[in-house]
Amino acid sequence: MAAANKLASVSPGPMWHRIASAVLLAACLATMHWVVAGVSVLTLAVAFLVQGMGHGREVTPAIPFTGMTDAVTRILAEQFITFPRFVITGAWSAALRNAVRT
Repeated sequence: MAAANKLASVSPGPMWHRIASAVLLAACLATMHWVVAGVSVLTLAVAFLVQGMGHGREVTPAIPFTGMTDAVTRILAEQFITFPRFVITGAWSAALRNAVRT
């Protein structure tokens, strides 16, 4: 995996979590303005696309989605279950260090 692809795979996860948390917090506090909401959703989409491009370059491609429910379920599971586990085990920092080195 090339260094750029490694960085593209490693960096969007934290960005996705920060933005999703900001959107949720602002919505809960009822202080979100439409501009902030639009920028947040656009940034989430960009992070998602970068992550998807990184996954598309992997040697073993992901199994295609079978429908909208499957897509939403798998995306949310990756962002809120798999990625936090990846961070907690230290694999994320190891992958980031490895990506920067190569």
